[in-house]
Amino acid sequence: MSVMQNKNTGKFVACSKGWANARPSHRHFVRVENDDFIHWPEPEVAIRHANDSIGPKSYGINTSHYGSSYIVLLHSYKKTGNETIDIQLTINHENKNWIHVANKETFIPVGAVGTLNNGMLFTAPSINHSDKRQNYYGAWDGQHDIKEHKSGIDLATLRNNGFVSLYATVWEHITTYPIKDTSGYLLVNINATGGPMPAELLNENGKPISEYTLNESVPIHSDEISVPVQWENHIKLPEQAYSIRFH
Repeated sequence: MSVMQNKNTGKFVACSKGWANARPSHRHFVRVENDDFIHWPEPEVAIRHANDSIGPKSYGINTSHYGSSYIVLLHSYKKTGNETIDIQLTINHENKNWIHVANKETFIPVGAVGTLNNGMLFTAPSINHSDKRQNYYGAWDGQHDIKEHKSGIDLATLRNNGFVSLYATVWEHITTYPIKDTSGYLLVNINATGGPMPAELLNENGKPISEYTLNESVPIHSDEISVPVQWENHIKLPEQAYSIRFH
């Protein structure tokens, strides 16, 4: 179970694995929140699973603040499957409706056969340290259905904002989902030394927004962790709904 205080609302939030039905059944990821840390209502399902090799069970989670958002490192139990437990990444902006990142691909995999971490992984909350993101986790050398294990503590280290990346091998574009109620600076983590990256904003009809068009974009040429996207007359995003198209 992971328990934290939501810094945006002040409420206490508990997240845990929970049974979809009475045992024996398969697990879901559930959450519950309250104001006083004493009187808790019934939990609600935050992430459901199909209980197959594509959507395995939740065996546990850890929730962490990340800027204005929240990340959960989900312990993904491969049953039906090979009974290993690896780590998937989910994210949310209000600490309630969680979204799998990268189409449920593995975030921290189990190790090779013969290594200490080739069976099961259980994370602590993710933390920032200097310019890195550190993820400590307990590692076991056998699958869930093996009775005797050796265990230890491992560390997975990322650069800040380096959870997921996209690599372009040809000249293409990427369009985000519609974004609402977000303004301010748009910062990107990018290596554009192989070619410039301009960007444009599209309205709800998919049309370019005036003064945020591709022709008015100031292309990025550098390799930086946090560089602002700018246009000729704007350094901040507009206060309206839009999608971002990177070229």
